[in-house]
Amino acid sequence: MERHSLDWIVSAKTKEESEKRYDEWASTYDGDLLGDWQYKLPVFIGDLFMKYVNNPRARVLDVGAGTGLGAEYIYGQGYRDIHGIDMSRGMLREAERKGIYRKLDRMVLG
Repeated sequence: MERHSLDWIVSAKTKEESEKRYDEWASTYDGDLLGDWQYKLPVFIGDLFMKYVNNPRARVLDVGAGTGLGAEYIYGQGYRDIHGIDMSRGMLREAERKGIYRKLDRMVLG
């Protein structure tokens, strides 16, 4: 199974294994999704979010923040009070480098 593929991620058997895989993927995640895979979901979800939360001063919780691709998009549209949570320390480090979150926390859901 190819590393950094969706099959590789979803085949993790435990939360710990999933976290480890995301940690490993974090440094190339944005490039893989945006470049290689032509990933459009951050823009689609961001536009949908802004349709219903039409207030850039709103407090936003980015659950499963990853590297911050979705938050980066709405940040560019003027949203500044963004808080992110994710289980992967590696993903959170990448998100922090973008300087768009008011606060980032490691949290495992489920």
